[in-house]
Order: sequence, then structure tokens, then C-alpha cells
Amino acid sequence: MPFTLSVAGQVGQIKLAQTKALWPLFETVINSIQSLEDTDEFEKSITIEALRDSNAQLRINADGSKTEEPSHFEEFIVTDNGNGFDQSNYDSFMQACSPAREK
Repeated sequence: MPFTLSVAGQVGQIKLAQTKALWPLFETVINSIQSLEDTDEFEKSITIEALRDSNAQLRINADGSKTEEPSHFEEFIVTDNGNGFDQSNYDSFMQACSPAREK
């Protein structure tokens, strides 16, 4: 019987400290860089969109005054023009602890 792993279940087990909240974004950018390394595309690009909730936050200062600040980032969208999910990359993605990028 083959071994299976629920990726969603595994990701749900991960708890990140607030100081490491951007690690998934860093990992995504690293994946984009690796994809660009594997492509023959001449003008390589990575675009990161940082999306915030449209509502502002209010901060109450020590003197009681209020300061309006942008809300926290809700979502990051990373796009690149690298190879993407070709069959080899997809197979690696579907394998837990894949050694594909260990060089």
C-alpha cells in the first residue's frame, strides 16, 4: 500500500512565530528564483503584490491621540515568468520531502 500525506493537513500543523510570519513569502520567492534559473527566458521577472484590507487601522498613542495606519497585509501574490509547474516540478511538489532542489 503506498504511503500518502495530506499536504493541507501537514501545513495546518505548522505554527510560525510572529517573527517568522513572512517565511512563506520568502519560500515562494525562492521557488520563483529557482524557476527562473531553470528557464531560457531572457528577460526574467518576479512580481510581488502585497494586498491590504481597504479599511484603515486606528492606533491610540500614549497621549490619547489617534493615528490612522494602513491595515496589515492580507495576501501576497507572487508571479514569475519561469518554468512553472512542468511535469517534473509537479511530481516533485507532490512528493513529501522531495530531494529535487538539494544540490
